[in-house]
Amino acid sequence: MMLFIFTSSHEILRAAMAKWHPAPSVREEEREAMHSCHSQISARLAIACSSVREDPLDSACRN
Repeated sequence: MMLFIFTSSHEILRAAMAKWHPAPSVREEEREAMHSCHSQISARLAIACSSVREDPLDSACRN
């Protein structure tokens, strides 16, 4: 179950990043702001995922 939640969250984040990927015409400051936003989302997701207690069955399935 936890692996599914992590995988789903990771896929959502990747899809959002792909959608928001700056086009070449985007100005540099907008590109930096978007990168900062992506970094914050990644950091918050990593913290949230690391704070969830890992289910032994999930870790056994990954190995």
